[in-house]
Amino acid sequence: MLINLTRTFISEHSETKISLKHLPLASEQTKYTGEIWYFTCDSMVGTYLDLPGHILETDDGRRGSNLDLADFYRVPTTILHLNRYSNSGAITADDLRKANGGKDEVNRFLIVHALADQLSPHDVEWRSVYLDSTAVQWIIESGCKVLISDVFESKKLEGVFLKLFQAGVSTVCEPVNLFLLKDYAQALITIAFQPMPTAQIPITLLAEI
Repeated sequence: MLINLTRTFISEHSETKISLKHLPLASEQTKYTGEIWYFTCDSMVGTYLDLPGHILETDDGRRGSNLDLADFYRVPTTILHLNRYSNSGAITADDLRKANGGKDEVNRFLIVHALADQLSPHDVEWRSVYLDSTAVQWIIESGCKVLISDVFESKKLEGVFLKLFQAGVSTVCEPVNLFLLKDYAQALITIAFQPMPTAQIPITLLAEI
């Protein structure tokens, strides 16, 4: 079974524009009208991959254009379910450890499904559920190299992304449909993207059960 965890191509951070141009094409043999779409947006559209270079101070040179796609194809992934609601505050290392059956090790890819069934980050008060410093350290020490999560920073901006990127951990932001994984502790995850020369890349995120 394949589950699509990709948000639609929209942006809460800036105006996203999609326009269409018709291009008449004709020759002695045929005549038709081509359609060309134009996109104006930033890199934080839909669901996206943040490499450490998303922050200047942690830039390690990795870009979509120099990554090996094989490292992102059908990767065994640990899934942690927390069932949090709006304004429920900090997620701690103990919360993650408990969700992981008392273990401190995870796969190279880790999904933190923090929010309750059918909730997305835009269904709860902004940054009212977040990873605290102990949770961030636990993730770093767990063996995780790509964190896929529906929560990250608090309103205080405590450096969640900075600490993860300093440790070489990349993140996937704005996933959807994580509740469809609620009966599973593991999946094969594929992160598909164009080889863009950027450190922040819109992606397609797929879970294989």
